[in-house]
Amino acid sequence: MSQLLVYVFCLLTIPLSTLERKAGESAEDFVLRQFVEDQQRAILNLHPIIEYAWGDTQKGKKVLCFVPPKFSPTGMMQAKVFLPQGNQQYKVASIDKILFTGGGGPEQVITVFFEDVDGNGDKELLFIKTGSVKDYQDIEAEDGSVWKNAPYRRRVYDTFIYRQKKDQNGYSPAFEAITWPYLLERLAGLQTASAVRQVIKELKN
Repeated sequence: MSQLLVYVFCLLTIPLSTLERKAGESAEDFVLRQFVEDQQRAILNLHPIIEYAWGDTQKGKKVLCFVPPKFSPTGMMQAKVFLPQGNQQYKVASIDKILFTGGGGPEQVITVFFEDVDGNGDKELLFIKTGSVKDYQDIEAEDGSVWKNAPYRRRVYDTFIYRQKKDQNGYSPAFEAITWPYLLERLAGLQTASAVRQVIKELKN
């Protein structure tokens, strides 16, 4: 068991680990066997495993999972991107320090999708997270009395966009956030992929 925990720690902390995917193995089975049982459940509860061709598609589809803050070396949500190398081999890259949504409480990735945001022909990774923040409001009871500034948890939504880095030599096994203020301001609070896509379409036009 201790050897397995050391292996999982290495997967979470050492960039570009190389892994072999078994013939006929599903994306979910491939990813989950890299983690111990508690981590497996937490990863699936956060969002199902995704397999899709985005960014560099020359060698096939990437496999993606989200790692909860509890199991991340940084204490913030992390994404693991399994990059196909051919012959069932994958290198593991990380998207680290995904900003908190809400007040630091439990978060949920509610949708993952892909879109050519920057118009260069390559699709980027987009996902929407939800969390909650502590807020206050006046609550009126049935007898007409009012509880002033009653605390409650207000749900909030954030959209995150990442693209694979690329230069004159081609793609690199690394990712960067798209943080254009004029775009993120329009996306703030949106809850669905269709709503985000509509905003992107309008800005492109």
